Amino acid sequence: MSDWISHGVDFGTAVELIALVACVVLCGYTSRAAEWEARLISPFLRLSQRFALAVAACVAAPLVLRALLWPDLKFPLPLIVDEFSYLLAADTFAHGRVTNPTHPLWQFFETFHVIQVPTYASKYPPLQGLVMAAGQALLGHPWWGVYASVGAMSGAIFWALAGWVPRRWAMLGAFVALVQWEVLSYWMNSYWGGALAATGGALMLGAYPRLRASIQRRSPWIALAMAAGAGILANTRPYEGLVFAAPLTLAAAWRVFRGKRRARSLFTLAPACLLLAATGSAMLYYNWRVTGHMLEMPYVEHERQYVIAPVVMFLPLNPEPAYRHPVIAAYWKDDASLRARQDGPIVLFANHVYVLVIFFMGPAFLAACAGLWLLRCARITRWLLALLGFNLLAFFSIAWEMPHYAAPMTSLILLLEIQGLRALRRADAPAWGPSFTRAAVLACVIRFAACPLTGAAVHTLGLDPSNSIWRCCANRVDFGRASVVDQLSKLAGRHLVFVSYGSDQRNFHEYVYNLADIDSQKIVWARSMSRWEDLQLRDYYKDRTAWMLTVDRGQSTLTPLQ
Repeated sequence: MSDWISHGVDFGTAVELIALVACVVLCGYTSRAAEWEARLISPFLRLSQRFALAVAACVAAPLVLRALLWPDLKFPLPLIVDEFSYLLAADTFAHGRVTNPTHPLWQFFETFHVIQVPTYASKYPPLQGLVMAAGQALLGHPWWGVYASVGAMSGAIFWALAGWVPRRWAMLGAFVALVQWEVLSYWMNSYWGGALAATGGALMLGAYPRLRASIQRRSPWIALAMAAGAGILANTRPYEGLVFAAPLTLAAAWRVFRGKRRARSLFTLAPACLLLAATGSAMLYYNWRVTGHMLEMPYVEHERQYVIAPVVMFLPLNPEPAYRHPVIAAYWKDDASLRARQDGPIVLFANHVYVLVIFFMGPAFLAACAGLWLLRCARITRWLLALLGFNLLAFFSIAWEMPHYAAPMTSLILLLEIQGLRALRRADAPAWGPSFTRAAVLACVIRFAACPLTGAAVHTLGLDPSNSIWRCCANRVDFGRASVVDQLSKLAGRHLVFVSYGSDQRNFHEYVYNLADIDSQKIVWARSMSRWEDLQLRDYYKDRTAWMLTVDRGQSTLTPLQ
């Protein structure tokens, strides 16, 4: 994962590239291509003119498509260490608690991206956990919160694009997002997040061009949408969200207050200011309950306790903490942040660009952005490109190149893609422009249709699966933990599982994760320490059947402890 460039083009992207070439030839040499296009898009054109119905359709589209895949693609299996941390947050909130008390024997339960002291909680901002908690409390499973958040993202993307481009092009943008990453990517099929931050960014970007007209009509709703977007970003991706929100907020304030009617502006913006104040107060309260300090986020507390190299590259290294477990020490001493500093800025930049192109664009829409060259004289295009460049600087300063780190600028990237396609349809565009725009959309659809085959192709051809998981999560393979849970769940009574790792423990394959109320779980996961210390935990859980799970070189062995 630390070097994406070494993997080359993944199977799904290769399919899209081949489809693009074939579709360019087909659309360029078919005289009736324009007639076919008109017939295909006419229903979408009629739908886009009914704005409320179009938003509802965009919300429903990814949910319906994912529901149709339910027989083969049910609840996603949590695999990555971050996902278990989010599940802890969801379970905490679902139990009506802000955080959990520290367990008296918390040293056995230390794990990744979770703090044990001063309270037991996830390190991540709370909004993803809150949404998943709603799914757990209302529908019985936290994934339903993820499912709903993707639908909200889809509707917000259409709403945002419609503020900048004609509605028919906004509908095309929503369709591109649907087939590119909304249904089959890890944003839908994991617990990692991405959709909420993208929703926050879309609300801010869509509110910007509408804000001035809204204030002139004395309507507070657009300002409330912008404030809601800022609140979402602050509670999902604070660093990237701040970088995205700050320029938009300053530009919006300048546009609003340069007029003569400042009093009207202040009156109309008052509800949005109250929303921001309430959000900020809730964040301070959450920090105080979890860390004991209103201005110290759980993420910062976790960094202080465990992390050597901060994820933001320009921050200095921390002193090495006193780790209590060799596997935790090995994880943080070989963290991606340390490896990124060793690889250097060129490799870091190349890997980040690769991820952005593969996930958000693909070859079809990367080439479509060439149409922006025709808009190089438009002031608004230059401003949008400058905003994107500012956000890319923040993204490139992060050691990890995961697509959800760039989620706040999702709608901005999509807007520039659509602007490029529009430019290729102008009267002064090259003759191949219309054919290419048709081919780009067709290639995108073909890639979506071929995505379920990606997992099978990866295993059949012996390809590296690390690229395919981001845009197609149809095949999440259990590394062993789920099998142990299934085995012990069928046995009577309650269980205590000591986990002992060998010398070849793989990062991201972590067994020791517990939910909010550790003592009430059917299966308690604990790290095996010394023999004497393990006896203390066994004495604490006298009523449980004790097991030893030995994990080495990807293989796990479960044996009962007498």
